[in-house]
Amino acid sequence: MSSSWDGIGGPDMTSGMQAIGSMFFGAPGGPPQELPIAPNHRGVDVSVSGQTVRVDVDALAEFSGLFLQMRDSGSLECNLIDFPGGAPVFRQVVFALVSKGGGAGDQAVLQVTDDTILQFLEAAWLLECPRIYDKVVESPYMRSLSSRRKVELLEHMLPFTHASSPTEGQQAQH
Repeated sequence: MSSSWDGIGGPDMTSGMQAIGSMFFGAPGGPPQELPIAPNHRGVDVSVSGQTVRVDVDALAEFSGLFLQMRDSGSLECNLIDFPGGAPVFRQVVFALVSKGGGAGDQAVLQVTDDTILQFLEAAWLLECPRIYDKVVESPYMRSLSSRRKVELLEHMLPFTHASSPTEGQQAQH
C-alpha cells in the first residue's frame, strides 16, 4: 500500500508543512515583482541591496516619513543599501502599504516569522512607518507567540522608540 506520507523529513512532509504554515501565517510566495503606481502619481527608483525597485512615492508618503520627505523634496531616487532583509522584505513592506485589501488577506502580505520579525521592526523604524509595526503586531505569527517571547520582542523594540528617527538625525547635522 502506497501513501503520500514519506516519513519524517520526506519531500511530501515538506510540502505538507508548508501548507500548514500557510494556513497559520499566510500564503507562501510574496508580493508581485512589479509594484503598482497609481495614475497621476510619481514613481521613484529605490536601490535596495543592489536591486532597483520602482515605487509610488505619493501613495507611500501617506504612511512613511521617509517617503513623505522624498515626495516633498522632489527626489527621483533613494538608496537603501543596508535595508533589513534586502529587496524581498522591502517589496513586502511596500506592497503591504499600498495594497487595498484592508482585511485578513492584508495581514498575509507581511510574512512574519522568527526569521523576519526583527527585519520588519527595523524596516518600520527606518521608513518611519508605524503602520508596519501595527501589521507585525496584528500578524498571525505574533498572536501565536508566548507571552515571554512577546516581551522579548517588545524589549528589542524599545531602543527604536527612544532613538531619533533617521531623518531627524540627518536634520540635526545641518
